[in-house]
Amino acid sequence: MADGDARPQVDPVQVDPEGNTDAVDSSLGDDGFSHYSESLRSSVMQHRFENGRRYHTRDSKWYVPNDEDEQDRMDVVHHLWKLLLGGELVKYKDRVDDWSRVLDVGTGTGIWAIEMADEHPEATVIGTDLSPIQPSWVPPNCHFYVEDAAQEWTFESPFSLIHTRMMSGSFPDWPLYYQRCFQNTKPGGVIEAHEYEFQIYNQGGEQPPAVGEFITSMIEASTKLGSNVDIGHKHREWIQAAGYENVEEVLFHVPLGTWAKEERLKEIGRYNMVQMVEGIGSYAAGALTAGLGRSIEDVNRLIAECKKELLDKSFRHYVQFRVVYGKKAKDGTE
Repeated sequence: MADGDARPQVDPVQVDPEGNTDAVDSSLGDDGFSHYSESLRSSVMQHRFENGRRYHTRDSKWYVPNDEDEQDRMDVVHHLWKLLLGGELVKYKDRVDDWSRVLDVGTGTGIWAIEMADEHPEATVIGTDLSPIQPSWVPPNCHFYVEDAAQEWTFESPFSLIHTRMMSGSFPDWPLYYQRCFQNTKPGGVIEAHEYEFQIYNQGGEQPPAVGEFITSMIEASTKLGSNVDIGHKHREWIQAAGYENVEEVLFHVPLGTWAKEERLKEIGRYNMVQMVEGIGSYAAGALTAGLGRSIEDVNRLIAECKKELLDKSFRHYVQFRVVYGKKAKDGTE
């Protein structure tokens, strides 16, 4: 197995002998105004509606909705990542020598970019996304642009930090994407990718049938749509191949629900269950109807069965998140 495919080993999560306590627990900052690119016309403010969900209208492989339900889930995911990283926005904070220009690709609601701008007022923080769903009032050093990161990048200056999060399924050509990241990273700048493995594991047991069908169907559908979601283990290889040095990867076992013994993991598990139960519907409705031609009634049946299995306290479900870090040589060698 090549170095880029090596999957880090982590210890299993310790189980609380008393079992699950529950299945799910149910800032705009300083004055300033966000700046959208000149290409932002009325057309990008339009949306399409399918299967009871709202989607962006741009020509892209991204099949996840951008409606309020999905925006709420995005913010839960943000909180989940901060819990995993001990309250930080990036794991390798001590290795960032320069905070002058920060890029958040696939910014979503913009919450990460806004918090980064508040934390580093000396930085210019730029967030890009397919959908203009970010708030209007943000820190004065925070700017949002409607851009498709799968297309040519047109930034005038490179960045000292590039951050991406939960972008699997976004691009048909990930190596090209990371090449663009590298080309737009300052000498001495860093990249930090926060990604996930598109699998749901059952610690000590087999995967239940509906969950297994969901995973298998999503991988098949996303592949047919041209943007495979099952690529979490490839990010390290791609970042290294793009030219970054000192590439490191950290893998997290993230419980679904409150079956873990450690209180911190119980809290993480609550938030993870919330975002996962909501996320199944977000991913499946668009991908399985468009990619596999399944009816929305059939997809909704699968979603309901999958949620039921996830909420079943007899299972010890978990997922795997990973952080991949890389640094561009200070001499700027490409």
